Amino acid sequence: MQILEKKLFYIYIYILHI
Repeated sequence: MQILEKKLFYIYIYILHI
């Protein structure tokens, strides 16, 4: 489950960076 959390975190940063 830790991998999923990291993925969501990276996706969130990616969205904010757009």
